[in-house]
Amino acid sequence: MSPVLFKIIVFCFLALIVFNLFHGLYFLVTGKEKGRGTVRALSWRIGLSAFLFFLLILFKLFGWVEPHSLKQPLLDARQEQISAMNSEGEENTKEQEEEEGKTLEEIQQQGSQDGRIRLKPQ
Repeated sequence: MSPVLFKIIVFCFLALIVFNLFHGLYFLVTGKEKGRGTVRALSWRIGLSAFLFFLLILFKLFGWVEPHSLKQPLLDARQEQISAMNSEGEENTKEQEEEEGKTLEEIQQQGSQDGRIRLKPQ
């Protein structure tokens, strides 16, 4: 299944769910149909939500949709930083070697130009 078609299907279901939510609110505020309209609209909303959830699970089981991790963009950005640092050459390695042995107190005493303390992950 194409990603565009999948997004259209999910968007249509979400639009119907929101429509039924506000449709139930309309019946609740106006008092028309003596509560039956509210119950019917909210029942449709719950049914559509459950069906969409079932549909997402079904798409995943058939392999039509593959979920992604939220950590992946962060890992990609970190990998780009590492490759950029490696491409800069040996100029930064001397500075990094000097800073690696410093304690937190030494770093705090030294500070930086903008007043921030930057700690490197180990």
